[in-house]
Amino acid sequence: MMKQYLNYFIDILLLIAFLITGITGLIKWRLLIVNLGMAELYFILPMDKIRLWHEWASFAMLILILIHLIFHWNWMVFNTRRIFGEILKKKN
Repeated sequence: MMKQYLNYFIDILLLIAFLITGITGLIKWRLLIVNLGMAELYFILPMDKIRLWHEWASFAMLILILIHLIFHWNWMVFNTRRIFGEILKKKN
């Protein structure tokens, strides 16, 4: 039961890191801002802080993905063997 709550917590943190990375990435994308007609916004926003948020959220997302993969490793191995086992049986 505790593992379910921990997994849920990690997934929520992963979602938050993903959203921060995505939003700050779009803000940092100068060409997009200019083409949307908001070029002056690029010079008003504190881009150094946005870049910092983007980098730290990306790093957090990387760590959380690794933790997520570790938590689900047995499930991935089991299903990979099951799927490829069925494919190999059909070939023979």
